[in-house]
Amino acid sequence: MRKVGLKRIIPLAVIMTLFMSITAFAANVTTENRNFAYLNTDYSGGQKNMSAGTVRISDPNGYTSLFITTTYDDGSENDYYSGVVHYDATKVYDYQWAEDYSSTHKWYHSAYDTPFDVAHLSE
Repeated sequence: MRKVGLKRIIPLAVIMTLFMSITAFAANVTTENRNFAYLNTDYSGGQKNMSAGTVRISDPNGYTSLFITTTYDDGSENDYYSGVVHYDATKVYDYQWAEDYSSTHKWYHSAYDTPFDVAHLSE
């Protein structure tokens, strides 16, 4: 009888380990102007962490901005805006009870211009 119990427990333990392991999601895009945006998330134990960035490639001395919307498990939302910054814009969130992330990435030639390149990502 003990062998039958172990035969059931071991597969169940393996399945539970797989469900509790970290699952990673990544969204990224290279724009027509050769700029790069990314939105990466990891999932572990019901919580998610996130890293996002707006990377300048076509205009190395340019400006960028990053806007992130976080939707939590209870349906509430939180917004983050980097402002228009010189060089690359990045943001990292530690593990939290988040349901979804979406981001808007923009590239500018100067801090006062309208964006010449825009990318939208969602996880």
